[in-house]
Amino acid sequence: MARITKRLVDGCAVPEVRQVLWDDTLKGFGVILRPSGVHSFVFSYRNAKNRKRNITIAKVGTIAPDMARQKAEEYRALLLQGRDPLEEKQVARDRLTVSGLIDAYLSSSAFTGKRSTTQYVDHKRIDGHLRPLLGGLRVDEVTMQAVEKAFRSICEGKHAGKGRVKGGDGIARSSIRLFRAILN
Repeated sequence: MARITKRLVDGCAVPEVRQVLWDDTLKGFGVILRPSGVHSFVFSYRNAKNRKRNITIAKVGTIAPDMARQKAEEYRALLLQGRDPLEEKQVARDRLTVSGLIDAYLSSSAFTGKRSTTQYVDHKRIDGHLRPLLGGLRVDEVTMQAVEKAFRSICEGKHAGKGRVKGGDGIARSSIRLFRAILN
């Protein structure tokens, strides 16, 4: 077709059936035009197993076509290195989060072997402090800075937990000590 630009994308009418406009300068880069009016930048390729893959870069309007082209070029560079961009994206999305690690800890014998009062207190620390502050992080993304920030937030009484949850230095220390046990 032609080089995909903002003017070209903005000038496209909404098609009656799904349509793809391919860029003539970068092989595999295109725009999917849908009857619903939602258009997306896409990169299409074949992986090492000769399987056709389509990876959505972004919806049209959220990023400029030049930025989408740069992302497609990054995907192409990964292909030249023998890597599969879509598979890497899926693996990154499926990595274990701190919240998932906490769930595994709660069902482990290390937790279930504790006395019921200790389990109750640990649940309060987890639900009131650890899960809201650190639960969304991937386990491999946990850094010392993130733990220190959580410690300071607990000390100051800032938390996203439900119910009455208090902060303070002692609670912060015991919560981080519990987090260290969960990581081990």
